[in-house]
Amino acid sequence: MNVDVNAVINWMQAQRLVLGGSNVTIGFRDRAQELMNFINDLSIGGVRVIYGPLGAGKTTLLSLLAKALRVVNADIAVIYVNYERKVTDVIMPEPLSVSGLVNELVSKVMASIMGVTVGVGQVIELAKALWSYVRELRGINDVLVIHDDLDRWFISSGIGRNAVQELIAMYAGEFEGRPLGESPWGGKYVKVIISVSDQLAVELAWRYRGKGGLMPMLLWNLPHDPFLEVINEVRAQLPSGPAIDPEVLWRLLGGNVRALADLAINYGWDVASWLDGVIRHVRDLIYRETQLLNLPDAQSLIARVRSRVEDPRPDDLVYDALMAREPLIEDNVLMHILGRPLAQLPSEDWVGNDYAYQLPAYYWVLKAMIGKESMMITGTDVVNELMRNLRR
Repeated sequence: MNVDVNAVINWMQAQRLVLGGSNVTIGFRDRAQELMNFINDLSIGGVRVIYGPLGAGKTTLLSLLAKALRVVNADIAVIYVNYERKVTDVIMPEPLSVSGLVNELVSKVMASIMGVTVGVGQVIELAKALWSYVRELRGINDVLVIHDDLDRWFISSGIGRNAVQELIAMYAGEFEGRPLGESPWGGKYVKVIISVSDQLAVELAWRYRGKGGLMPMLLWNLPHDPFLEVINEVRAQLPSGPAIDPEVLWRLLGGNVRALADLAINYGWDVASWLDGVIRHVRDLIYRETQLLNLPDAQSLIARVRSRVEDPRPDDLVYDALMAREPLIEDNVLMHILGRPLAQLPSEDWVGNDYAYQLPAYYWVLKAMIGKESMMITGTDVVNELMRNLRR
């Protein structure tokens, strides 16, 4: 695929985005490195699985990329299907609109959900219908197919994560070892991007990496400086509320724009109150861990972690503190780092070699609990713990 990288990046960086469903808008920032790596990767066919922390901006990046490619590269057909709201949004060059086809198939799948779990075969029917459509396209040889938020739609509709894993495996199988022209999409050059949040799907892609070009690619939160720019931009539009050092927000949110929107819009910049919700999330996690590890109570788990690690850094939490890995991943506290990062991850205590906290706030909450030897802490305790470390 021949893509004018600079034109794509310039178009995307000129866009303004609505923040958290409010009347607050922000400019699309940075991501130049991610876009450069992503677009360069388009020259390699096969399947890529894009994953990252909740709220990192996967949907924003992919939807804007699809629109940008349509604007600056007329020779590429981009089929972007977003499943987040159980209704597909399809972006494609106007003469090649496929929205009717996709919405008809999705309606059939949705209708069959009433009281019945949808089978994997029905899920795959949608993908195969898109292949047939791509095969019949005239005058276009390069096609990019993006399935965005696929797993969230499947799982929320009662289909289950197995369907997501089977779809990824099926795509990889179709790319693997096919003579030119015998693939379901004919002789066209096709690249498939599947965006997921489910860690099991990512681990499947990693386990079978290389098959059909299958590879997980990590999109992380915004880097430090662009995130501080976003904070200042949001603050200018929502000035009321307590003053907060942007460096404190970086250490709590780690560049996650969705978390920033939640704090600014829903909590009026009240960090302690926002942290109370994070603390409840961690308490629920600790109760799950306690049951899985057959410990007598939550206090025993905190004592166990404290005795084994000085600091709840992500890798240490799994390898040294020996906490059960499944709740940490399933509750979106930790993320397993697999495949190729689209950009360099920050060098911070909450990011390890193999694991990273999706939000640094989880790290600081656990650190405060370990320091007080109790899970009955407040948001103020967490802020105080963070400030002590910031002054060192």
